[in-house]
Amino acid sequence: MSDPELISEDKIRTFEGGATRDAASDKLDFEGFLSPLALEVYAKYMHKHRKQSDGKMRDSDNWQSGFGLSVVLKSAWRHLYDWWRLHRGYRVFDLRSGAPVGVKDAVCGVIFNAFCYLHEMEKKELEEKSKMPNPSPNAAAFVVANGDMAFWGDRCDGCRVPLNQENRSEDRHRLCKRCRTRQLAPSEHGDCSPHITRAAGEAS
Repeated sequence: MSDPELISEDKIRTFEGGATRDAASDKLDFEGFLSPLALEVYAKYMHKHRKQSDGKMRDSDNWQSGFGLSVVLKSAWRHLYDWWRLHRGYRVFDLRSGAPVGVKDAVCGVIFNAFCYLHEMEKKELEEKSKMPNPSPNAAAFVVANGDMAFWGDRCDGCRVPLNQENRSEDRHRLCKRCRTRQLAPSEHGDCSPHITRAAGEAS
């Protein structure tokens, strides 16, 4: 069955039968970025290496537990060296079994270690973000914008204006920038309500 013809595309895609969808220009195109042929070769390589030296089969996602970035990088270099040597026309043999190493195995070894490295980096970043303060009880939800947490639903403890990433004080996240400025220099900007100081965790 063929896909319906795309007859127009701007912010909204309109198809021949009248169906509409948002434009795909800002969406990740996994179908286009990945090759099913290369992915199958990689999956076969991974399956072949599931058998451990003790004869047991490791889980397919065992690698996601992590090896450490230094271990992964050193392994990547060994596979890259094999790939380079094979590309130059020289033969490569497995140091343990003595079996010849093919180009596909060498390339898949590089890909595997690159995946491990990326996975561990991304996992560490997500863990760091999870350690950031939770939203206050009146916050309906949170989003990640430009790598920073922004708690939507919070209101300034001074003037009660809704807080967002733009107006939130950098060092007192329950105050807007305007109320924080007044708190720091009341003589210049007018005194602020006493409850602002208490809410910010400072002595009144």
